[in-house]
Amino acid sequence: MKKPKYQARNDKNLCLKHLNSSQTEAIWGDFTDCQAQSTKNTLDRASFHIFFNSSTPYLKYLSVLLHSIVMHTDSSHSAPYVFHILLDSRGFDLESQAELAKLPALQSLLNSIHPCTISTHDCATLLDTITAPINATRVIYSRLFLARFVPTSVQKALYLDIDMLALSDVREVFSSNMQDSIIAVTRDVVSSQPPLSARDTTGAPYHFSPKHIYFNSGMMLINLPKWRQELIEQRCVEFLNTYHALCFDQDALNAIVGKNAYYLDICWNLQTQFYNQYRFYDTYKPFHANPMAQSFATRKIIHYVCEPKPWSSPYLALDSTHLPMFGYERAIWWDLARRTKPFAKQLIELESSFTSRALEDYANALSKDLQAMQLRIDKIIALLKNPLGFAYRACKAKVVGLFTRI
Repeated sequence: MKKPKYQARNDKNLCLKHLNSSQTEAIWGDFTDCQAQSTKNTLDRASFHIFFNSSTPYLKYLSVLLHSIVMHTDSSHSAPYVFHILLDSRGFDLESQAELAKLPALQSLLNSIHPCTISTHDCATLLDTITAPINATRVIYSRLFLARFVPTSVQKALYLDIDMLALSDVREVFSSNMQDSIIAVTRDVVSSQPPLSARDTTGAPYHFSPKHIYFNSGMMLINLPKWRQELIEQRCVEFLNTYHALCFDQDALNAIVGKNAYYLDICWNLQTQFYNQYRFYDTYKPFHANPMAQSFATRKIIHYVCEPKPWSSPYLALDSTHLPMFGYERAIWWDLARRTKPFAKQLIELESSFTSRALEDYANALSKDLQAMQLRIDKIIALLKNPLGFAYRACKAKVVGLFTRI
């Protein structure tokens, strides 16, 4: 089969320097064997290409998302998936070999439900072009390079964060009328973003337009020809090397692609923080139609943002009543996780560990809540003691911000 124009670069020297040569060979051997097996089947057919990025310790969580995608696929339409996992081999350690070695078994499980291929791509060299610390979180930037890993004949690709769960056939979103937009996204829970300071201390900060609707890049349907034509990869890398981003490459994508984004209903990226807004209308505006009701009724993809992830202890953070976060669709995620071989055993052991640490985690979370409450009380006391001083500082901050924008 003719190789696609865009290929991942395999380089065993990209593994961590502290590993000896035999360990590096073993890890990289399994990695490339899996990649060779995964790319030979479906790239030449009408496939749905979906991208993810992950460090190897997070592959077990990604497996649950992949399982949810195939579980909710309409079997009457046989078009296969190509699941692309973007990795950073600089983050490989002694456990990476074992985790990567489970991908063929995961592919076999998913194929028993719906035709699919798991393809892995190393982005270490590409990530080196971005000014970012070499740590486990830098792999998130790899989604900027996804257009390199599919043939130019592919028109659309979907990107999903791993802290998601599909509740419907995600292939439906590929038929969205993007018009001439570069990406199709949904708005973020946060409606705006503060200015980003320049890396060069003499440079001016970057200000998002007041009219810009800040989007969440955890779900992006990408118009690949437009993406390449507009040099989005190169422009985002340049932006990240110019400004201090607060939300990784999400800030860069909003700045570069913001004017060419098509906004989908939030049901395609139902961030768990939206539950607070949903309940606000039901609780405090009971006589008004809840504007989010339809999105919740037709939810397609859940995005577990901010609150403890489903794979984290529910006692790590507390809700407004200071109770553990048992809600937010955790049960749905865990029901599928227990059935997702070959990672099921690890996930079940993880779930069992929550009970043994519950009291300690709850105490720490409650302590943080009390400290935050005390800070708010201290601010209120300061305001009551010196209301004019508080008003002066608030006005000064607004004036300084106004002149900064001019």
